[in-house]
This record gives sequence, C-alpha cells and structure tokens, in this order.
Amino acid sequence: MRKQEGQIIRIGERWYVRYWERRNVGGTIERKRLTHALGQITTRGKTPPADIMAEAEAFMTTVNHCSIPVDQVITFVEFIETVFLPSAKANKKPSTARSTNRSGIFT
Repeated sequence: MRKQEGQIIRIGERWYVRYWERRNVGGTIERKRLTHALGQITTRGKTPPADIMAEAEAFMTTVNHCSIPVDQVITFVEFIETVFLPSAKANKKPSTARSTNRSGIFT
C-alpha cells in the first residue's frame, strides 16, 4: 500500500486533514474520502502552522501503518447481525436469545 501524506485544509475556524481509506462495505472493499479535525485556527495566514503540520503527520502515520487487513474490518451492526445474534441463538438458552432479539438495541 502506498504512503499517504494527506491534504491539510481549512474549513471554517478549524484545520483538517483529508485522506483516503479503504473500507469494507457490505463485503466489498471501497475507497472513502475522510476528514479528520486537527485543531483550531490560531494564525491569520493561509498556511497551517508547524504544530498543525506535526499533528497531521502524526495522524497520517497511524493511518499508513494500520496492521489490520481491510477485508477483516466490519461495522458494529454487521458484527451484531452476523456473529453475535446467531451465536446467541445457537449457544445460549432460548430465553436469552429471545431477550437479545427483542431489545431495541440490536434490531
């Protein structure tokens, strides 16, 4: 995977870094454009100050060195629907499986 530097932009009164991330969406891997807030604007110029540049570089290091494969990442809802609820039905008492299905959190 290639290394990203990100794009530092100013939106309103904050500095942000934009970058691309591959995500697992319904079993297919898609590229998504994401934005992460870095901090408040404290200077009058159009160029970001050194502390914002350092914060963006530190954040992009975590993005570039992700060790979890994209195809193994799922959302919380996908985990509940595909792993937790089937496991509760198969391995727990019927009353426990019914209560997890009836709660408004998982349905």
